[in-house]
Amino acid sequence: MPDPFPGETLKRKTDKAFLHALLLEDDVMFARILRRLIENIDDAIVVDHATTLEEAKRKLVDTVYDIAIVDLNLPDAFSDTSTRFLNEVPVKVPLMVLSGSEDDVQASIERHPRIHYQLVKSELDEDAFRLAFLATLADRKVLKSKSFFDRGRAID
Repeated sequence: MPDPFPGETLKRKTDKAFLHALLLEDDVMFARILRRLIENIDDAIVVDHATTLEEAKRKLVDTVYDIAIVDLNLPDAFSDTSTRFLNEVPVKVPLMVLSGSEDDVQASIERHPRIHYQLVKSELDEDAFRLAFLATLADRKVLKSKSFFDRGRAID
């Protein structure tokens, strides 16, 4: 499936229930890598990509997300500002945090207990991302409420 332009959402054709993931990442090339990692977990995951905090806020008005993967440093928000806005939305979205700095990640965790998993970009690999993604969903019992991880590929 081709990569969408920033801010575009590609919906997969599937007969299974789907999960909505919000990817908040301003680096378009890194966002493409993350999108592929997410899509490799299961083809029933729909990824909405936002490059700014304002764009993410607009998407949150229209869609209920099952998970949000948030870069801490965005053009219109720095460090914990990126996660604070997600804590304030009416529907609580499980959070995964990404940052180029381990110090930023640690500071965010201390301020925002709703963050389920955090990853430093330079240490990111497919297995670590997959584990964090699935564990974040499992923490919020999203996996049990969505019955599309049924092929033994994701989690029992």
